[in-house]
Amino acid sequence: MLPPHQSPSFIHLTWSVLHDKKRYLIGFLCINLLQAGEISLSPYLLKRIIDSSVLHAQTFGQPGWTTWQYLCAYVLVALIMNCMMRGYNFLAIRFYTQLQSDITHKLHRMIITKRILRSAGHPGESAKRIQDIAKQLDTICHISCDIFFPKVGALISANYSICVVAQAKFALCLVSWSIVFILITLLAARQAQTLSGAVTQKNHQLNRFLIDSIATMQHVYPNKSKPKTTSSLSYHLGQSQHKTQALRWFKLKLAWKQSLSINILLGLLLYGLIIETSQQTLSAGDFMFVVNLTLSLIISTQNIGICMIRYAKAIGSCQNNLHLLYQAERQKRR
Repeated sequence: MLPPHQSPSFIHLTWSVLHDKKRYLIGFLCINLLQAGEISLSPYLLKRIIDSSVLHAQTFGQPGWTTWQYLCAYVLVALIMNCMMRGYNFLAIRFYTQLQSDITHKLHRMIITKRILRSAGHPGESAKRIQDIAKQLDTICHISCDIFFPKVGALISANYSICVVAQAKFALCLVSWSIVFILITLLAARQAQTLSGAVTQKNHQLNRFLIDSIATMQHVYPNKSKPKTTSSLSYHLGQSQHKTQALRWFKLKLAWKQSLSINILLGLLLYGLIIETSQQTLSAGDFMFVVNLTLSLIISTQNIGICMIRYAKAIGSCQNNLHLLYQAERQKRR
C-alpha cells in the first residue's frame, strides 16, 4: 500500500496493476518457452529432411521412409504451434483489453485519494497524462510479453542448437556479436530515455500553453478581438519539434549502425559456411540449419535492441508523466 503523501513510482504502479494478472503472465511465459523450442526444432527437422533426401536419392534414387517421417513431424509441429499461437492471441485479447482500463482506474483512484486535482490548475492536462501513462504501460507490457521474452528465448535456443548440432565456433561468433549488439543498444537506450523524457516534457508544455491560451481567449476576451499568441505558439511548437527531431535522428543513426553490423556478420558467416561445406565438414542440411537459425538469431537480437529503445522511450515518458502529475501536490506541500 502506497503511503498517502508519497507519489507512486513506475515500478510500484506497474506491480500494482500486474499482480492480479499472474495467470495471464504465466500463460504467456509457458507459450514463449515452447515457442523458443520450436525456433530450433523446425530448422532441425528441415535439416534432417534435406540430409535424408540427399542420402536416399544417392542410394535408391528416391526419398526414403525416414524422409517422410521427418516431413510429417515438421508439419505436425507447425500445426501445434499454430494452435498455440491462437491460444496466445486469446489470452492477449483478454489481457490487453482490460489493462488500460485498470491502469486508468488505479491512477484515478490515487488522484482522488490524494486530492491532487484540487491543487492542479489544469484537470484536462492531468487527464491527458493519465491516458498517456495508461498507453505507455500497455506498450511496455506488450513489448515484454509479445516481443522481448520470446526473442530472448529464441536467442538462447538458437545459439545452443548451433553449438550442439553444427559447430561451436559458429555459435561462439554469434554469441559474441549478440552480446556486443545488445550492450551497444543498452547504452543507447539510456540516452533514448533522456531524449524521450525531454520530448514528453516539451509536449506537455505545448499542451499547457494551448489550454492557457484557449481559456484566456474564452473567459477574458469572449466578444472582443483575441490577443495575438502566434509568436508564443511558434516558440513552443519549435521547442517540441526540436526535441522530437533529436530523438528521431538518434534512432536513425542507431538503426544504421545496427544494419551495418548485421550485414558484416552475415557476410562473414556465409564465407565460413561455404569454406566448411567445400571441405565436407558440413552437410547441405547443416548449412541450411545454421543459416535458418542465424537469421532467427539476428532477427531476435535486432528485436531485443528495438525493444530496449521502446522500453527507454516508454519508461522515460511514463516517469516524466508521473512526475508532472504529482508535481502540483509536492509544490503545494512546500
